[in-house]
Amino acid sequence: MRYVMLIVALMVVVLTPPRYAADDGEAKEDDQPLDVETILANPLDEDAYRDSRHCISTTSFDAVEIVDESIVLFHGRRGNIWLNRLSGRCRGLRWDMIPSFQTHGSRVCERDRFRGRSRSGFDDSMNCILGKFEKIDEGQVESLRAARGVGADSDS
Repeated sequence: MRYVMLIVALMVVVLTPPRYAADDGEAKEDDQPLDVETILANPLDEDAYRDSRHCISTTSFDAVEIVDESIVLFHGRRGNIWLNRLSGRCRGLRWDMIPSFQTHGSRVCERDRFRGRSRSGFDDSMNCILGKFEKIDEGQVESLRAARGVGADSDS
């Protein structure tokens, strides 16, 4: 698996066109926000290889952070952080909502549904569908928040 990830990472590096400085006040390509794949792929050392799962135990996390309509973070009790890219954009889901999960047993799994509940009791999100869980580190979380324009104080 690591060999495959290394080959994919090398292909991305080799096939990605170089970025050139813009002239005459044009916007630089570097001004674009980083995407999730770029954040998770860098730096390419032993820690960059992702551990993904279909389910995590409800006892393995104690906080859920909604980053935006596509990304949710599960903060674990032992310092583990699991990124979940939802199966599709979840309309109406905001960082300040409280997630309400429809679980079956003591796990949350890929394809499980949840809604973002407004703290005021109005304007809940649509049903959201979880994707796979990817283990990431705090540095990647900070990069993700910065790229998505979300502050660290938005933990739920």
